[in-house]
Amino acid sequence: MAIIDEDLSKIDKIGYVQAKRPEQMPILLDLYHDGRHYRYELLTANLREAYRGKRGPDRVEHTHAVYHIVLYVGGNGLMSCGGRRYAVGQGKVVLTSPGMAHAFTPPGGEVCYHALTFALKSEGGRSLAVGFSELLAMYMGRDVRIPMISEPDTETFAILKDGIEDNVQRLQCQPVDWLAHENGMIRIFECLCQMGVVANQSDRLVARAKRMLDARFAEHGLTLAALAADLHTVPEHLCRMFRQEHGISPVRYRNQLRTQAARALLRNTHLPCKAIADRLGYSDLYTFSKAYRRAAGRAPSCERQG
Repeated sequence: MAIIDEDLSKIDKIGYVQAKRPEQMPILLDLYHDGRHYRYELLTANLREAYRGKRGPDRVEHTHAVYHIVLYVGGNGLMSCGGRRYAVGQGKVVLTSPGMAHAFTPPGGEVCYHALTFALKSEGGRSLAVGFSELLAMYMGRDVRIPMISEPDTETFAILKDGIEDNVQRLQCQPVDWLAHENGMIRIFECLCQMGVVANQSDRLVARAKRMLDARFAEHGLTLAALAADLHTVPEHLCRMFRQEHGISPVRYRNQLRTQAARALLRNTHLPCKAIADRLGYSDLYTFSKAYRRAAGRAPSCERQG
């Protein structure tokens, strides 16, 4: 193993370890999948990796046959995955899998994170390329579903942070205690699985909210507070979970549905604008016209004229 940063033991410094698997080490994290034996291999471990994004074009996304566990311990900024930008910052966890196009440092913002990068490789050099949720399910023997970006509670965040820092510190000792390292990784995986259970509950919440909005978007009095109350949650939590899943707020999603419906009614019926406004749940014609102009870039009357 080569230690690149002599100050790696100081947690307030950027640290980086390039880990090389010895010929003999524990096999706690090896896996069998589709008749192949895959050996666990730690690739890199980082502490407080810091980036300050510059304004300009996005960094080009890249893919590789590794798994990343990235825990943001400071700052706020952006990352991209699959051509979409996501807000990241202190308290968030990002999990990427082999073949998932990503860039952790698009322009804008300043972030600091801990990270562990590992792979599972067969004797022929083939890398295991299942999603992170499936990987955790294989290790834990139960169904797991966890999103790419999560925001654990304070206690879970502290456990993950301590687990990564302990792992990096172990990697500095010579010889490396690989058994302790793999046991530490198992504890991190267990913690992620517990987050996955919560994520499943959040997924169900978002799915229910979307179904309700699809069915009731034209309902008078359907506010974010009313929707959250019907779902037995609070508006802030509902908005955060919905935005994480769909990239927009529940209110904006509802507005998109109403705009689409209004456009269809304007083009295909002779209903007066006031009747359309009432049918789609707007309080009055002025509110409808203002909302439509903002969303469609033109007045409802112009839409009707073609």
